Amino acid sequence: MTFHSAVAKIGFYVLIKKVGFGNILMMARIFFYFIQTLGVGLIFFAHPVLVICSLFSRPIRERLKFELSTQVEEGEFDAIFEVASEGELEQVIPVLESYIYRNKRVLLFYASKSVSKKIEELELKHTESSMLEVCVLPLLSFFGTSTYFSRSMSRLRATDFYFCRYDFYPHLLLLSKLNSKRVILLSATLINKPLFSDQIQAKKSFPYSSFRELALVFRRFYWRQLISHFDSIYFASSAEEKRFKKLCGELYHLKQFRTFDFRLVRIIHRLEMSNDNLKIKWPVSHLFIEMLQTGAGISDRVLLFGSAWIEDIKCLPSNWDFAANLTIIAPHLLNKDYIDDFTKDISKHFENGKKSDVPIYIWKSNMDLKQANEIIAAHLERPGPHLILTPGILCELYQFTPNVFVGGGFGRSIHSVIEPFVSGAMIFCGPKIHRSTEYEFIKSYDSSKVIKISKPSDFYPLFKKFSNAGVREHIFVQDREKLLKMFHNLVEEIHDGQVEVESSEDSLYDK
Repeated sequence: MTFHSAVAKIGFYVLIKKVGFGNILMMARIFFYFIQTLGVGLIFFAHPVLVICSLFSRPIRERLKFELSTQVEEGEFDAIFEVASEGELEQVIPVLESYIYRNKRVLLFYASKSVSKKIEELELKHTESSMLEVCVLPLLSFFGTSTYFSRSMSRLRATDFYFCRYDFYPHLLLLSKLNSKRVILLSATLINKPLFSDQIQAKKSFPYSSFRELALVFRRFYWRQLISHFDSIYFASSAEEKRFKKLCGELYHLKQFRTFDFRLVRIIHRLEMSNDNLKIKWPVSHLFIEMLQTGAGISDRVLLFGSAWIEDIKCLPSNWDFAANLTIIAPHLLNKDYIDDFTKDISKHFENGKKSDVPIYIWKSNMDLKQANEIIAAHLERPGPHLILTPGILCELYQFTPNVFVGGGFGRSIHSVIEPFVSGAMIFCGPKIHRSTEYEFIKSYDSSKVIKISKPSDFYPLFKKFSNAGVREHIFVQDREKLLKMFHNLVEEIHDGQVEVESSEDSLYDK
């Protein structure tokens, strides 16, 4: 502890003794709701400016058009959900559908165009029940005069209001507090949220260290009040629960907490339907899977790069043996321009270690059996990497690939590692894991199942040492019944309004 932080803590202790902890807590709550109200006020005053800006700014104009493309009936809902990404949507769907299957009315707000396709699929699935309504979350058009928002947004009522992860929009927070009976947070996380001194690189200069300590105190006050806004909180991992315990202190014992990752339920159900999904999306999948299971008759090991970028592929040495290691690559982006550049970069990377060009075999979703057999035959003569350009099948393929390298770790952050983990693969990934709660969950469950690669040159030695030679059993085969039972019990408690505090020590995630 530095001298300045010690002085700051003594000062805060004196302040608490003089003013009283209860008064300080009340002031913090007033400050919290003042910030939320201020946020709504800024939206209100910014709306006319945004309307004018939309005449000159294409992004603003497209966002306003996107928000005005949907409407929703005002009135009573049994539950309202808000999501901003596909990952958040996957988290909430099991809970959302539990309402629909009980003939309860549900409203789903979504904030991003990236989830539009998944939302449409969800709508189509529940068209007959008429229990699901979806709407783009109003951010720029919240106070629009030509839409329903200004007239009926404040008139929406819900028994339960759900948030996911950390997208806490001010107008939704106020709406949930005023117009719902319970506010629930799913997949709660404080990852990548610097709230304590040990999370920030300290600078020794006196003014900076003092202001930093003060800023952290106010930030912790704000987050504690934010957490107190929720009646029930569900963590994705035990590591997240520890972070919340550290932040909340005594407040932790006054809340209803659970440690459960709802996406696991979605993955298990998807794996159970994997054969049907593969047949629909990729008619030649059975030939590809046979090649994976046999190693094409020549390979000892199978390695799949999931959601890969070119930086991930460069972990392979330029003289990589494609005959001994059947190598599958699923690029993160599938547009034509990116794939053209991607294949050129792959060829350039491997031509340094080969006397001749390395063939790249491309598997498309619309290819026929003859083309698939020709690729397999060509691979036997000239082994090379296989590119999969069929979207939406990675989860199904992971169960047939004993070794998986999850991409993104040499860029912004690793992509999803929970799908290959449930499928039983040995997982490799790059160093950028700071945003992944899934990585933390796997490390807490069994640290040997995922290996972080610090730099590309480290991959090959670790792959030789830890890679699997055969197709492994699903990790959750024995735990699957227990997992689904836990989920159904949680759902019953949610609908009964009796979510009890449970320590993660008794959960599935701790062996």
